[in-house]
Amino acid sequence: GPRYVVNNVSVIGNNKLLVGYKFNFGYFELDLATQRIEVQVRDFLTRSEAILTSVRRLENGHTLIMAQGLRNVAAGAAGHLEVWEVGNDKTIYEMRTFMNCCGNLRVVRLTAEGHFLVGGDSALVELDQNGAEIARRNSGGSPTYMGLKTAEGTYYATNGHGGQLVAWAVGGQRTVIGGRNSPSAGEVAIYQPGQFQILQNGNVVTTNWTAENGGMGQQLVEYDARGNLVWSWDDPLVRPQGKIGRASCRERV
Repeated sequence: GPRYVVNNVSVIGNNKLLVGYKFNFGYFELDLATQRIEVQVRDFLTRSEAILTSVRRLENGHTLIMAQGLRNVAAGAAGHLEVWEVGNDKTIYEMRTFMNCCGNLRVVRLTAEGHFLVGGDSALVELDQNGAEIARRNSGGSPTYMGLKTAEGTYYATNGHGGQLVAWAVGGQRTVIGGRNSPSAGEVAIYQPGQFQILQNGNVVTTNWTAENGGMGQQLVEYDARGNLVWSWDDPLVRPQGKIGRASCRERV
């Protein structure tokens, strides 16, 4: 079937995934049972106007589309954040632009307070609903791919070419959980970590993009809260790019 360049995926119920397009400022819904795309809502802005779409389904049934706007960026202006609330019939309910927010933007997520948590350049930035900056954390690498904020106020982020999964405790103390300079740096090869998930037991599972590393390195890695390696997975047959290397897998015990 057709191939789609996507940026952000979430489960929305009824055995469906909500998937954000990378270049088309929109989204589609994928039925997991049939593996068919049932809804496509896209092209509110062109590829030259906004890239790297993140999406979030709201309780009212609308969808938030969040992406880096590109107006004036080519001339050296700082990046800004587009936040649009839309319906599946392509109705636009609200359009917001947060100017000079963040460049080289990647994944945008919502916190429990309804704030926007934006990964871009070498910082994780938290903005309120009006675009006012609540917090900024230096991730130590670029692009800061994705962030999470726990109910207790701990921030997590992956820092792209920095090759790390990092956390900031309440008060701002920074800890390297995984990747370079972590407790398990010699056990698993992290090149460019991307999206991640905090499990119920406090462990963190992160993806690892290996294309720019010749395809070498584990594709999924799980760490405990102290940065110890719990489990990793790598299969050369499913690498999207790069050289075919020796598979490596540590079994969970």
